[in-house]
Amino acid sequence: MRRPTELDRTVPLRIHIHVGEGRYWGQWTQVDTFAAANVFLNKVHRSAPRGGGYDKTDFTIWGTALAEVLGDDVYEGRIDVDGDHSPDLKRHVAGFLRYVADRMPEAIRLLEILASLP
Repeated sequence: MRRPTELDRTVPLRIHIHVGEGRYWGQWTQVDTFAAANVFLNKVHRSAPRGGGYDKTDFTIWGTALAEVLGDDVYEGRIDVDGDHSPDLKRHVAGFLRYVADRMPEAIRLLEILASLP
């Protein structure tokens, strides 16, 4: 499978995940829920380094659920998946949004939307 070049902006939620290193280096997936994203991230987690180190994993989130705040933009980030802690992408994104909420006015609205997404 190739990484998509066009983002389908008609879907309610789409999450694209790309593993940047480790056993699953170069693999990617595209899912429609945070729960499905965590299934993939937990596969990476099971082979990631323990006791220090991690596998860099990039993600992109978009869709009509976020369009009210993001417009045509996407939310991009990175989660460092280690072998010691089970990853939770939704919690990871929410933690970042809470961290920047005082400097990024749209973060509060994104947190509200995020709470309602599967």
